[in-house]
Amino acid sequence: MKKKHDMILLGIALLVVLILFGAYCPMEEIIGIPCPGCNMLTALYWLSKGNMEMASFYHPAVWAFIGYAVCVIMLWFKYRERMFQTKAFRICSGLFLFVFLGVYAYRMLTVFPKEPMQLNENAMLIKCFRLF
Repeated sequence: MKKKHDMILLGIALLVVLILFGAYCPMEEIIGIPCPGCNMLTALYWLSKGNMEMASFYHPAVWAFIGYAVCVIMLWFKYRERMFQTKAFRICSGLFLFVFLGVYAYRMLTVFPKEPMQLNENAMLIKCFRLF
């Protein structure tokens, strides 16, 4: 029963975020810089269309995400509810997080503030700085 309760709370939290920020990233709307996951959905869209170049342009970590998703699916079929306690899951998640954050850091240093890692000039924090 607790799992169902947690899923309902997660759904409510996501709905509140969607209502508050629309289809935009909350981090980008508040701070003005893209989050590590920004453009991942666009990358997955282009990948589904078979355009690997555009997928890599929008988020190079899309390939790590696909590998991670395959790993998690395989682990789920093997371990089901115990999957989160396995060493394989922790290693797979750690590697994915390392690659994901590494790609983010690289893109922030080399691409930002150009497309697709753009600065949101209308973010709340940037507006606050303009007041001073």
